Amino acid sequence: MNIDDLHVFTYVARLGSISDTATALHLSQPAVTQIVRRLENQLGLTLFVRSRQGTTLTTAGESLFREAQLVLEQYKKFQKQAAYMAGHPARHVTIATYPSVVSNQLASWMETMDEHQRLQHVQQYNLTIREGSYDEVHQWALSGSAQLIITAEQQRIQGFHATSLLEDEYVLVCSRAIPAPIALEDLSQYRFVMPLSGCKEWIAPYVRHQGLRIQQVMEVETIHSTLAMTKALEGITILPANSLSEDWRRYFYTQALPDSIRRSLLIQWAPQHHSDPLLMQLVDQLHTFATTSYTSI
Repeated sequence: MNIDDLHVFTYVARLGSISDTATALHLSQPAVTQIVRRLENQLGLTLFVRSRQGTTLTTAGESLFREAQLVLEQYKKFQKQAAYMAGHPARHVTIATYPSVVSNQLASWMETMDEHQRLQHVQQYNLTIREGSYDEVHQWALSGSAQLIITAEQQRIQGFHATSLLEDEYVLVCSRAIPAPIALEDLSQYRFVMPLSGCKEWIAPYVRHQGLRIQQVMEVETIHSTLAMTKALEGITILPANSLSEDWRRYFYTQALPDSIRRSLLIQWAPQHHSDPLLMQLVDQLHTFATTSYTSI
């Protein structure tokens, strides 16, 4: 048994899928299956029940899953302490972006990067994530309080280096209590929650251009709060497709918008950071994770 086997075991337990684990960890499905079987043989226990519905933990698997999480967390602390004692502490990096990016996209990328670092037995980055308005993110970059920022193409800073991450599409997000699909001319029948993130830049101009009549209830600061209020009010909102995580999809369905609203997301950094190899490695990793995890409607 080794630490990588435990890591793969916990990943299968969380995702409930061999194939999804293989995709997330950049392994083949046979490799993941072999790791699970090897672990089961070493322990003399059946950890998973495999069916058409997925891969679920047995009673023994559930118990060992909790213990494995504790072991991996302790191992992560061990790595950090060893690196510190060797004079190579993890690099601290601040990434700033919008709430709509943090809520699902960045969280998913960070999970993938964390798992990647565990497999490589190295913790290279201690990250701080700051979320704010378009103007706030812009100012954090100029002041140097954030080394990397993820913004829309329209917020590109002159003189900064940048690379594209993905193109995000806004969609109509509707409570499952509302009959689907909704015709745009019928939007005024339902309560609309306006997210402040992207409102001024994309949503409000789109509503005006389409000549839509909406029954606006309130403006909400973050994506998570927008979804919570839309669920509570059994209403509708307009959000980036990738901001709707799997946890929320049980409460909503999405519809494409005619004359769709799209925003191109890119990552930016100041010229003085361009010669920093560790920071550029992080940029490359984020670009890889973004292009392989994009969800379209």
